[in-house]
Amino acid sequence: MNRPRHPSTPQAAFSLIELLLVIGIIALLVAMLMPALGRMRSRAKEISCMNNLRQVFLAARMYADENGGKLPKIEPMPSIPADPGNPLESMAQALGAQLSQQTAVLRCPQDQNGRFDREGTSYEWNATLNDKALDNITYGPIVVSPSVVILCWDFDNVHPGKKSGEGLGKNYLYADGRIAVE
Repeated sequence: MNRPRHPSTPQAAFSLIELLLVIGIIALLVAMLMPALGRMRSRAKEISCMNNLRQVFLAARMYADENGGKLPKIEPMPSIPADPGNPLESMAQALGAQLSQQTAVLRCPQDQNGRFDREGTSYEWNATLNDKALDNITYGPIVVSPSVVILCWDFDNVHPGKKSGEGLGKNYLYADGRIAVE
């Protein structure tokens, strides 16, 4: 039978030790989750970069479809043109129409060296493919499979997953649309 409490009777409450124990347990759980959250954030950036490269491939494919099957002529490093007297277009200029001018796709989320700000892209174009047929890539008399030809890649080593297992690597976009971290 429940008796009504007298106003002077103290109510049951947490003791200081119990409160500190609960705070300690919460702090321990947060400390255990922080590395996992950091890895998830890093993985999300890697996936975003791969998605950007997939968009670059689709833009290059659309460009080739609109231009007799040939890839655009793109300067690999616009800030230092191979021929200063006759510089080629940047990737943003050459593929801008196919990207609907959404050139943010050309920025790798892991770009920490400001390449996007200097070059207009975080990715370097394979200039040996300039004006070549995307579906029939040749080097001299040799026809090469698109699965072994790299279309573009990160300027810098910023992605985990290098084949040696140590350090950082780059995302590579192959001419068949495949993306690999090496």
